Amino acid sequence: MKLSQLQDQIKQDSLASLYLVEGQEGALLDQARRLFMQTIPADQRDLNYSHYDLAEDLVDGLLDDLASLPFLGERRLIMVDNPLFLSPKVKLPSAAEKQFLALIQNPIPGNILVLMVNDLKLDQRKKVTKTVATQSEKISLPLVPEGQIRSIVTQRLNAQGYGIDDEALKELMLRTNASYTDIMAQLDKLKAYAKDSRQIDLTAIQGLVPKSIHAHVFDLTDAVMRGKVAESLHLYQELFLNGEAPLKINALLLNQFRLLLQVAGLTGDQASKARLLNVHPYRIKLAQASLSKYRPSQLRTGYLALQSIEIALKSSQADPALLFEEFILKQNQQ
Repeated sequence: MKLSQLQDQIKQDSLASLYLVEGQEGALLDQARRLFMQTIPADQRDLNYSHYDLAEDLVDGLLDDLASLPFLGERRLIMVDNPLFLSPKVKLPSAAEKQFLALIQNPIPGNILVLMVNDLKLDQRKKVTKTVATQSEKISLPLVPEGQIRSIVTQRLNAQGYGIDDEALKELMLRTNASYTDIMAQLDKLKAYAKDSRQIDLTAIQGLVPKSIHAHVFDLTDAVMRGKVAESLHLYQELFLNGEAPLKINALLLNQFRLLLQVAGLTGDQASKARLLNVHPYRIKLAQASLSKYRPSQLRTGYLALQSIEIALKSSQADPALLFEEFILKQNQQ
């Protein structure tokens, strides 16, 4: 089920009693929340809207609300974050599970329960998970593909009287790792920058949009592999000054080298590789574009060297900057 179908249900007053919302795209998950909130008039929300985060809250309050009729209104909306009892991590007490199952199988008229699963791994073996799956309307909000993001950004800006240069859009994708959520969060300040010209250029992106950690690591990996010693050291120091711990920087570099080696060894299209490796398709695209510039033997040597650095960082008092500098120099001699 898509958000447009939920909008139709709201317009037609044909809402279900139970929804399971899953996905990784924060902007779309927030949009789903806003749509559900529209089902309760603003002046009734104190009485007929409840929110629970089951990573912190007890399930008792949720069960009480599920067992209660809407108060002076047609509906009661109950939003639940982190329904961990659907995962392998948490088990409901027997009495609580029995009550929950009874309430979703025979819901109180007017009550709407929304379980925000997001990217939580569900335990499909559990009776409660199976029952929720069969009783609920599932709303799936997967990551938005790169091509679709480009179209959405361009169309949204055009509709508001703005344009964006091709190079600017390309840099925006790079700096955000093609994250739809992050890109949407940047548009307001980019429009403010271009309020006179109505055109967003590369300078705006470079000056206003911070690089994601993945973008930083991509640049650092590229500098290392292309033998740019000074640039590599500068980028490493920049990450360190931004508060990233040496062990984390090394782990991210190790992950990027591993990804490059994995992509080099796989066949198939970007989408199939992304599914197999469980990474964003845009990272696969960047990796494939980079591989034509790198020597496989140098990648393998770099990966093994980074593993050695990780061991040294965990087991000794060695200077992280010195270890990295030695790594750069050795890579440059390959």
